[in-house]
Order: sequence, then C-alpha cells, then structure tokens
Amino acid sequence: MTGLLRGHVLALVFMTGLLTACAPQVQRPDPALDQALIEAERSQDPVRLASALWRKAEASPPHEQAHLQLRAIEILIDANKLQNALGYLRDKSANRAGWARFEPRREHIVLGFEALQQGRTADAIRLLQDIPAPLAQAEAERRLDLIASALASERRLLDAARQRIVLDTLLTGERREANQNAILGLLQGMEQAAFDQALLEIMDPNLGGWLQLVKADRDGADKLMTWRQSHPSHPLLAVIFERLLRDAALRVPLIVPHVALILSQDPRLADAARAISAGVMLASQEAGETALPVREYPSLTDPEAFRRNMDEAIAQGATRIIGPLDRETVQALGMLQPQVPVIALNTLENAAATSPNLIQFGLPPEDEAEATAARLLAQGSLRALVLAPSDALGERMLKAFSERLTAGGGRVVDVMRYGNQSSAWNAQAQLLLKTQPNPLNGSPAMREDADALFLVARARDAQHWVPVLRAEGAGNLPILATSHVYEGAPKPASDRSKDGLYFCDMPLILGYAKRPGQTDSTRFEQAVLSGQPRLFALGYDAYLLASRLDELKTRGKLRGQTGELRLESSGRIHRTPAWAVFRAGLAHPMDALLP
Repeated sequence: MTGLLRGHVLALVFMTGLLTACAPQVQRPDPALDQALIEAERSQDPVRLASALWRKAEASPPHEQAHLQLRAIEILIDANKLQNALGYLRDKSANRAGWARFEPRREHIVLGFEALQQGRTADAIRLLQDIPAPLAQAEAERRLDLIASALASERRLLDAARQRIVLDTLLTGERREANQNAILGLLQGMEQAAFDQALLEIMDPNLGGWLQLVKADRDGADKLMTWRQSHPSHPLLAVIFERLLRDAALRVPLIVPHVALILSQDPRLADAARAISAGVMLASQEAGETALPVREYPSLTDPEAFRRNMDEAIAQGATRIIGPLDRETVQALGMLQPQVPVIALNTLENAAATSPNLIQFGLPPEDEAEATAARLLAQGSLRALVLAPSDALGERMLKAFSERLTAGGGRVVDVMRYGNQSSAWNAQAQLLLKTQPNPLNGSPAMREDADALFLVARARDAQHWVPVLRAEGAGNLPILATSHVYEGAPKPASDRSKDGLYFCDMPLILGYAKRPGQTDSTRFEQAVLSGQPRLFALGYDAYLLASRLDELKTRGKLRGQTGELRLESSGRIHRTPAWAVFRAGLAHPMDALLP
C-alpha cells in the first residue's frame, strides 16, 4: 500500500490546490489539513489516511468534497477495511447527493459495495453492472473485484471466476498474485458435478485453461507438468505454479478403485482424445457418486509409455483401463496379459482372441454394413443391389455387406462402383438399375430382380445420388445406407434431397431433438461442443463398458449411445446402430432411443 498511498496523497494535495484556486473562495484552505494528509500517508495506515481525507472534505467545496469522501471510502475498500468504509457511508456528513452529481461512476461502485455488505447481493450486482463506460483503471479494478465477491456470495463460483480472470489482465505484483489465488479458490470450491460440466462445455480457452489447471492439481505433480507443457502461454504466475507443484508433491496419492483413462497427447490425436475424454467424463458424471471415478493418465503414442501408465494406474487402484486409441499400441497390448480389463478404443484386423482382459471397442464401418444386411434379411429383402465408391471404404463395406447378406440366405444381385465424375452417375445408375421405359406411361422402370439397394456414399455424394437413383427408375426401391451419408447434425436445406433414404447411425447422433420443456443441455449438444460427436459417444460407451462389464458378460448386450453393444468371444465389441429415415431434410429415428 505504501506506493499507492503516497501517490494518492500527492495527487490529492496538488488537486486541492487547483480546485481551490479555480473555485469561489468559501473559506481559506487550511495548510494543517494538507500536512495531516502527508503525515497520514507516512504512517502507511489506510484508516488514518481515510480520516485525514474525510476531515479535509469537510472544509472543501461540494465538488472537491465528493471526490475526497469517495476517495476515503475507496482506500478503505482497497485495504479490506470494510467496517471502517461502512462507517463513513453511515456518517451524517456523507454528501451522497454530491457524489451522484459530481462522481456518478464512483458513487455507483461505492453503493454497490454498501449493498454487498448489507447482504443485498442482487442489488449490488445490478449497481455494479449498470455503470456507463469509460472507467479509470482503478475504478474498473474495484468494480470487477466487487462483482466477483457478490457472485461468490451467491455461490455462482464459475461466474465469479470469470470476473476475476478479466480483472487479472489489469493487475500486477502482489495484487495479481492474490487475484490468481482467488481464481483457483473459486474453481476448487465448485461442486464436482458443476466442475465436470464446466470442463465439458466451456469453450473459452482462458477459462478452460484455469479449469484444466485445477483438474491437473487434483491429479498430482505429473499432471501439473503436463498441463504446463500444453498451456505454455497461460497467464498463471510462476510463483503460484511452483507452489502448486510443491503442494502436490507432498500429497500422498489416494489408492482407490477407479477407471483409468489413458489417451495419447500426440497432437495428431489431440482433438480425438479431447472428444473421447469429454464423453467419458459425462458418462461418469451421469452414473452418480457411487460409480467408479475417472482419473486421467496422459500418455504418449508409444506402447511402452502406455504400459508404464497402465502399471502406474493399477498401482493407484485402477480396476478398469480405457485406452489406447492408436492401433499400434492396441496390437502390442494383444501380446500382453493386462491385470485388469482394458477397453481399447480401436480394433485389430485379426479377429482371433487375445488376452481375455483386452476388450476391443472401436467404430469400424463394417459394423454398419453388416447391420444394413441384417435389416434387409429381417424384412425379407434377400436380393440387393450395391452402389459403392471405387475406394478402400467402398471395398470394405461391400465385402462386409455381401458376407453378412450371403450368410443369412440373401445375395448381391449386382454391384456398381462409381468414381468422382458425377457427370457419369446417371449413366451408371441406368446400368445398375437396367432402366427401361414403362410401356404404359413411358416413365423409367427398373429391373425386377432386386428388393433393395445398398448405397455406400459420403454425405455430399449422397445429396446427388439419391435424386439420380429416383430419377432413373428406383422410385419405389428401398435405399439403405450407413452413417456416412449424414454429417451428424440437422441440416435440412442440404439434406432435403435425401428424403426417403434409410440409414443407420448412433442413438446419440439421432437424439438431437429436445423433449418438451427440456432446458438443460442434451447429450447431443454436449457431443457437438466436443467437436467430434461420434468420438464423444465412443468415450461415453467406453465408460459404460468399463463400469458395467460384468453385466455385459451376464446379459450378453448393453444399450449405449453408439448402439447396442455385444461382446464377442474374441473380445471385440460388436455394435448394432439405430435406424432413421430422412423426411423434410431431417433425420427421423425409427427405433426407440435411450432417454
């Protein structure tokens, strides 16, 4: 306070002379009052300085009196001498009318402080927010600090932290350190469910960095170092980070049963890992307080690094592992014998059984091709045409679909592979459909030896293919596709051309509509916020599998957000998706979805 007080006093003495010289002389200035101000500053006592200012105000003209009285109260607020400040607010000589006339911005801030001290937090927030710009820096700092205090008193801890994060950009030195400690205290004081929700939904990188810091601090010194490496430009002061590291090193990790989430921090996989982590955390939160908690163990894209993290997690009490994401590490795990079940987020090409504790759970497109064949068989459509791109995806989907359809007693009647030249698609559609003019009305009529058509296409290609097929005679032929035809969010303008197309996708993706009266965010909305909603669903169901693995083994299947999940003898999770049809450009679910 020494420098601040000295600056205030010198400025006040100088301003007093100016104001007195320019104003009508009501009474001669008293040099003793100016001397008292200087001596009060030397004492480094804010209470004494406020008293000297108040006495000086009593002998000053109205405009100067307003400035001096407000300054006395402001010094006490800044010094945290709150009862002393309230005393002056209750003083009979307080010229409130002069404050409002000459210093309206400062008056609003002081009145906001008064309302806060009286427990009228709503009034305090209203007064402090209803201040016209511009504010001097000291006024802006005081206003933000008081708003944060008011919000904190209402237990709106996240909102209070937001105010202090803005305030942090204005502060220096010890005041900035104290403010950053206050930010950490607010976030650390949040209820766990609200904290986890904020981690999922906050998109602001600055606030998100603070939340991630608090999470890393809870997880230990190693996680703090990982946080620092991934947030090199975060404004956290070095002195606070070093204290957090020291405190974390002194804490003994709790050995408790938990689900260990071990994902690579490789930049190439970072977006996918964040989306998966968000899904895992939401599933854990929804499972309730009695469910297994989740601890994250950031890793490298390296089988040996994953093994070290897995051993550490098991030593800390992990009873389930979620990860890895990359196929190379999953392949290496197949040759190990993990001590606890591992829900790997990828699948091996070789379906042979590996360790009984290695569960392979990924999103291979073949699952959806097989689901399409199974749906045709179930409805008695045994003869199918296939339209697929001339690429690796097309070949994989054609192979999986054909094998499943044939195994069920059906057959692929004809196949057409298409390229990127859409100008040739009408002719290819005619060849596949064997279109002939209808002898009665001349309209295109297609072959009669097919019950349905399996369309393998990405969303943009499907926009063109569905109208082409209808125009070339497939008007009444059921057309079925996989999730590749849908971008994962409602886009009625661009998807209207797909009307009548049946396709399979994840229940989470198809559950985009809110229930009547629902105001809280849906799983779908949180998945979209993650940036990769289908991987978010994968993470959600990975936790479901980890926490309910015994139930899956007993019942044989679980309903998840990616579909119905079955555990095969090889340790691979087979996923059966849900079905929808495009109507008016929107995906309409055909199956009952999870609430």
